[in-house]
Amino acid sequence: MTSEVITVKEKEGNFQSLFSASVEPEKAPELLKKMRKKAWEQFLEIGLPGARHESFEYMRLKPLFTTEFVKAKNQSTSVTKEKIATAVLEECKQSHLVFINGYFHPELSDTSALDSSIVVVPLEKAMKTYGTLIQNRFTKALKDEKDIFCALNAACHTDGLFLYIPPKLVVSAP
Repeated sequence: MTSEVITVKEKEGNFQSLFSASVEPEKAPELLKKMRKKAWEQFLEIGLPGARHESFEYMRLKPLFTTEFVKAKNQSTSVTKEKIATAVLEECKQSHLVFINGYFHPELSDTSALDSSIVVVPLEKAMKTYGTLIQNRFTKALKDEKDIFCALNAACHTDGLFLYIPPKLVVSAP
């Protein structure tokens, strides 16, 4: 197995601007910013794959390194619940989550079929109540992470969903 890795420093510019844009929002809780920074450090430590890296030997990497990435925007949308309903499977009519450009839209989602003990809230809101739980799980998952793109996603995400299902609860709705 060949493990050629290009240091992020060599190709850092485009990724650095993406990371900077992701940690800048002043409304993000400090704990979430710290978690993103830790993920960024993991990203730097793993390094970008090179052409001789076994998993990427048949993939052209130049477009990845020359692409200028920008943060997705959470814009108001013309999507309505009625438009969403046409794409939702019948068995999921009262148990679906809607994301647009990576942003969770609770107003377009429907969780009415779920047990009331299940928690479904945007990540930033969850950080206020479940911050310690989220940080512990995030830290453990990141420590074991070896996939560069998972680390990059963890560092640059701008929104997310916290879904908590209590232990031993059987969820009947898909």
